[in-house]
Amino acid sequence: MLVVYCVKDVAWLSGTHGLPELLGIAATILIHLWRRNMLWSIAGGTLFYIIIIRLI
Repeated sequence: MLVVYCVKDVAWLSGTHGLPELLGIAATILIHLWRRNMLWSIAGGTLFYIIIIRLI
């Protein structure tokens, strides 16, 4: 549900085409598979997303 809410307003046909959002989701999944801890995955995915949107 949270993933759907996060990507519902993404402009898929302009700018970076949702690349930061998709990378943030992928980072969250990978961190969760690695650590098996919801707090680590949410915090790590959010931090990764913030860094990516500042760089792109």
